Amino acid sequence: MRKRKGSAKALLLLLFLLAGMFSGCGSAAGTGDRASSAVPAGFLRSTKEGKTSSGSALSCGLVQQYSISQLSEESTLVVYGRVSYIHESVLVKRADGEVVPYTDVEIEAEEVFRGEAEEKVMLRLPGGMKNGEYVEAAGTPELLLGQSYLFFLYRSEKGLGVYAEGDQYYLTTGTGQGLFVPVIREASDPASESPVFQSCKAPEGMEREPEAFLEDTLAQNAVFSAGELKELCAECNENHPVDENRLYGETLEAYDANLESGFFSQEEYDRLLSLLDTYAEEITPEEAEEWEAENEAKKEELRKRLEEEAS
Repeated sequence: MRKRKGSAKALLLLLFLLAGMFSGCGSAAGTGDRASSAVPAGFLRSTKEGKTSSGSALSCGLVQQYSISQLSEESTLVVYGRVSYIHESVLVKRADGEVVPYTDVEIEAEEVFRGEAEEKVMLRLPGGMKNGEYVEAAGTPELLLGQSYLFFLYRSEKGLGVYAEGDQYYLTTGTGQGLFVPVIREASDPASESPVFQSCKAPEGMEREPEAFLEDTLAQNAVFSAGELKELCAECNENHPVDENRLYGETLEAYDANLESGFFSQEEYDRLLSLLDTYAEEITPEEAEEWEAENEAKKEELRKRLEEEAS
């Protein structure tokens, strides 16, 4: 049963990746002091001078709620670190043909709970400049320059349609659910001897539940100490060693099951499989403009042909 659940989770995540809708929230990262995190429940929207445009929003309704235990298991790196630098945004042409802006954020690792990290860790978040506007990822907290966070991150050795070949950046696990801030606790709190974390998405004034178990507690409701996280990650490292091919393997297993059950046709299976083995490509603004103009021309040609066939 556990294995089947893992495959379903992998399939949902890949649907997010290949559909092109990682989303999050934040203000313009072009100022160099903040960047948006990622969460699939929201949408990407364009802004000018910090104002939301009136254009339509692209949305996605699939959201998987993670516990802290699940976040740890799915992550290839769990690290506490300081946001030391926010790069200018880049444009990425993914395997599905979409051109999406991303912002790379450098993290100075202070403490590693799972996996291995260099002194600098590169995190890639959706959102950034495109066609002279800032494409905002709506629905999640901001990353502030100089602020320290607890990150649950993952990286894949395969392209999966969204990774550029050879790049060593990470994405957040569970999207916006994989981001936590340290909180100040009362001296009487037993956990005050070590850092205490809670989700960036947690409601204001949320209290720690003394009897809560990280195994069952949803990420957005969890308040936990660094000591508790160390124990959980130690157990996770023993039972679920870090594997950057895990997501690929679980997704392939899910695809095979869907093909066998008839949910996928052979044509659809082959198409999705080819996307898994494809790497994304960083392109220049000029290349992006040319690519999207070609796509628009193809769409217009198809629209006219369909109208002629219908008449």
